[in-house]
Amino acid sequence: MASSIVLTGIGPLEYAAAFFLLGGALRDAVRICLRQIGDVQLGIALARIVEGNDDGPVLQEILRETVVPLAFKDGNRWLASWAFWLSHRRDLAVRVLVVCFGLVIVGRMYLTPRGPLLDSVARCRQGARRPDPFDRGSAL
Repeated sequence: MASSIVLTGIGPLEYAAAFFLLGGALRDAVRICLRQIGDVQLGIALARIVEGNDDGPVLQEILRETVVPLAFKDGNRWLASWAFWLSHRRDLAVRVLVVCFGLVIVGRMYLTPRGPLLDSVARCRQGARRPDPFDRGSAL
């Protein structure tokens, strides 16, 4: 473990994560992948491989604290739906895809959209309809 702590400060961070994995500290290895390397996919892959299923506590933590907020920030409905589906929140997984991408309550955490879909959310809340492509007077 001391080698992995030293490597976080001086060497390639992937090696530090590997040493944490060898030491049995999956959560620390995933934190390095998420926070220092900035590779969410690598963190998810490590958690799924080491825990052996989609119900592990480390994977659920990644989904809840990293993937869902990232999906809402980027306005990515599909990523949010995938994260909710793996978290066994099938109701939210479907709601994110079907309903206006607005305020969704996850436990005690309130997530609001920021990014590309913010304008479309405002239009959904105001009840504005989409332009009719067959109406010659409307601009697309």
